[in-house]
Amino acid sequence: MGLARVADRIWTCSSSGQCVGKGPTNPFGGASAPLGFCASHERFKFEDYTARGRLYLSRLLYQGNIEPNAKDLVKVAYTCTTCGICDEVCTLRPLEAFRALREELLERGALIPEGSKKVSEDIRTRHNAFGAIPESRSKWAQELNLPKKGTILYFAGCYASYRQPESAKATVDILEKTAGTGIAYLGNEEWCCGLPGLWNGDRDLGEKVMEHNFERIENSGAKTVVFSCAECYRTFKIDYQGKFGKLPFRAIHVAEFLSQLVGEKSLKLNKHEEKVTYHDPCFLGRHSNVYDEPRKIIESIPGVRLVEMENNRRWAFCCGSGAGVVQASYPEFARWTANKRIMEAKRVADTIVTACPRCVENLKRAAKEQESKMTIYDLPVFVAKAMQ
Repeated sequence: MGLARVADRIWTCSSSGQCVGKGPTNPFGGASAPLGFCASHERFKFEDYTARGRLYLSRLLYQGNIEPNAKDLVKVAYTCTTCGICDEVCTLRPLEAFRALREELLERGALIPEGSKKVSEDIRTRHNAFGAIPESRSKWAQELNLPKKGTILYFAGCYASYRQPESAKATVDILEKTAGTGIAYLGNEEWCCGLPGLWNGDRDLGEKVMEHNFERIENSGAKTVVFSCAECYRTFKIDYQGKFGKLPFRAIHVAEFLSQLVGEKSLKLNKHEEKVTYHDPCFLGRHSNVYDEPRKIIESIPGVRLVEMENNRRWAFCCGSGAGVVQASYPEFARWTANKRIMEAKRVADTIVTACPRCVENLKRAAKEQESKMTIYDLPVFVAKAMQ
């Protein structure tokens, strides 16, 4: 399937070069993008790493004019951070073509990065992106006695389950205090949302775990599914809906849920003196258009002052993880990208709040590498702290 399903996109690019390095002079996406908006082009410098370059290489591969293992083709394909900023400056919305390029490479036997292959194998055999023991997924919730059925269900995702249980616990704590009903949780029946497979070229794997999760959620009786992970949220809102049609439940990010409570003035927050900046996760911001809600929540906390980084909202720089594909395949590039974001944040604040556990981890890693005192919070952890 691969590139065949996006053939119209890879052939429509006019190769004008308006999108390289800076946003276009013609108003594709409204205001022009900031200089150096594409992380991979900024890092590797060659035009192959731009959206135009990737589309051109995709055409060559589709035509059979280059081989799947042509020098650097795999690197070009797998260093796209999938941040979606190219979709902001081009009406072709080329990002889906880059996902299809990875599918094409995998289908045609290309030597894809070992890190990416391992993530797929871990999901295939252990149903999580880390190769962790499947039975330990729900360890964080052992003392909470959450039912598996209910009208509101929390989908924790791999990161909150295995790497950042404080995020999962904070989310459930907030939901139990504000939802007015019991919170359900699938426990070990929850699998990876499917995002790593969908974005590393292994579409069949992604769809297999989607089918599992969809069935389990339907059986739970949930009418609302709450996510604290931006990547899980995006996958359900866009990919699950694309596969299953209109979902029989409402998918909502915890930022949207809390923003509603702020609007209703039903969220009780204590004074908390702190100056913070907000990092827009790519999959919550550009992919899902959720920008205002997290800021509304942060600004509602008495004493908290929100200051913006130079690049924010639709032009926010990626944390570098790239749906976990870049982090697994080219970790040095992922660190380079995160380091740039930390340096930008340090100009305005000593605390970063974001709304995706993967961003939290990558930014914390970069802050540690810089020996920075920057504090990084996942949004529900920051809010739970203000509710104490």
